[in-house]
Amino acid sequence: MIDDIKHKAITGASKIVMSPPVLKMLSNPNVQKAFLTMMNANADFREWMDAQIKSAARNVSLATTDDLGRLRRQMREASSDVATLTDRVSSLETELQAYQKAATKKPAARKTTKRATSTKSKKS
Repeated sequence: MIDDIKHKAITGASKIVMSPPVLKMLSNPNVQKAFLTMMNANADFREWMDAQIKSAARNVSLATTDDLGRLRRQMREASSDVATLTDRVSSLETELQAYQKAATKKPAARKTTKRATSTKSKKS
């Protein structure tokens, strides 16, 4: 129902805007200048209002939207660093476990070969 109302409003507005008297009025340089002035005034007002809000927030030590944006960016970077470090620690733990397994294995008994040395040759 709301979509139907929107569609009818858009269709009606399009018919009005495309009518010859409206097109003639919109082509008037004074109307165009007034329209641009109105648009610029709206943007100027928003900028002024944002500056007033930021100033008031700073005066009472509140975070501004810019501060929150910087904080979010730093948190994303820190999260990425933490993920990298977590992967590295996991890799090092795996290596450590492999070394510990190798160290706990009993070494195989070595066969010792006795050298055939005669006592007679040593005395000579």
